[in-house]
Amino acid sequence: MEVSQPNFKKLKTVYFKPKILIVDDKLENLFTLRKVLSELEAEVVEADNGNDALIAILNHDFSLVILDVQMPDMDGYELAELIRSEDQNRSLPIIFLSAVFSDEFHVFKGYKSGAVDFITKPFNPEILLFKVNTFLELARQRAKISAQNEELNHSLAAFDYVNQKLQAKQEELNRLNGELEKNNQTLETRVKERSVELYKVNRELRQTNKELDLFIYRASHDLRGPVATLIGLAQLAQLETQEVTSQTYFQKIQYTSEKMLGLLQKLAAINMINDEVGETTRLDFIDLIETIFGKLASQANAQNVKLDYQISSVMNCHKFSKLLKIIILNLLENSIAFRNPEAEQSYAKVRIRSVGNCTEIIVEDNGIGIPIKYGDKIYAMFFRGTVLSKGNGLGLYLVKKAVRKLGGEIRLKSREMQFSKFYVSIPCHCQVNPKVS
Repeated sequence: MEVSQPNFKKLKTVYFKPKILIVDDKLENLFTLRKVLSELEAEVVEADNGNDALIAILNHDFSLVILDVQMPDMDGYELAELIRSEDQNRSLPIIFLSAVFSDEFHVFKGYKSGAVDFITKPFNPEILLFKVNTFLELARQRAKISAQNEELNHSLAAFDYVNQKLQAKQEELNRLNGELEKNNQTLETRVKERSVELYKVNRELRQTNKELDLFIYRASHDLRGPVATLIGLAQLAQLETQEVTSQTYFQKIQYTSEKMLGLLQKLAAINMINDEVGETTRLDFIDLIETIFGKLASQANAQNVKLDYQISSVMNCHKFSKLLKIIILNLLENSIAFRNPEAEQSYAKVRIRSVGNCTEIIVEDNGIGIPIKYGDKIYAMFFRGTVLSKGNGLGLYLVKKAVRKLGGEIRLKSREMQFSKFYVSIPCHCQVNPKVS
């Protein structure tokens, strides 16, 4: 199977300069506006009538429009409605300027026609600049997010290419094994011939696996910094502006960025599971559970989910704390995410006890449950079993991977709209598997 390599050239950083359209039938007003706006890092386009303004919107991608209300032939209200009638302009911010129509009726009419603000003339230049700069900063942030999304898609394309390459090598290995089975009569000779080929293929597979692990680590590590910065900027912007529309946009930016950061952290966890060398420490399960509960507290409170745990008094096993943390954390996140909205009190409970030579971890909730028809598909990478899922489909995949790394077993009991209960059994003195898929 031939796998074509995508273009992995580094994306160029594109400088974004926002554009502002100012519309007024009086040239002296256009001159005044242009002079005030010249202090901003923005390109200003002028129009002295509605028709020229519509033509300009067709030819440019504006971040903001400033309209005069009282104009001949086509007033500002009519022009705003025409602009907003096009799907691509529905979110384009419009500020009305008026020296005459400043009463509540006309202000409401302006908002109804699509304006986000209504300023009376003569205006205060500093106030106008502050409001305009708010919208321009929002446009810059949208452009920055778009560029980061493009970069992320570029990285995902590389990730997909490595996966396809690995699959191609696996198919080649299967083909070679098939030929060995068909040639049993000359087995000894064929084995000698094919052993060299198999060695080369396996070496390439190991190398490809190493490249894939390295790619996951570097991509998640390099992207977490910019995404964390974006979250910080969104939080700072929410503190510095009181404008409702801007607050809404910045909250959405923060929410989307936090989801992206969660995905990157889970990708990094995949690499950590693969590289865990098996260092053991005597584990304090109470400290581990309380640390996890602290991490999930805000998420659980937001979903009104009560967290609880019960640990046997005697726990003498040596454990791998990082892997156990991945198992318990992701199972609890799953319980919180799929709580039952009809339950009077949602809960997620963790029980840890010794059973023979094993440690058994039970995570139970009264959520919406998991349909039995999915079987082991729930542990597949990126699997989502319901439209209610807002996660990235990696939580249970990480759990199964960590359990297998510890040589343990996991099973599920569930009833739809009633409960889910995961049972994880780990040998007390286990040896980690060097590599799991």
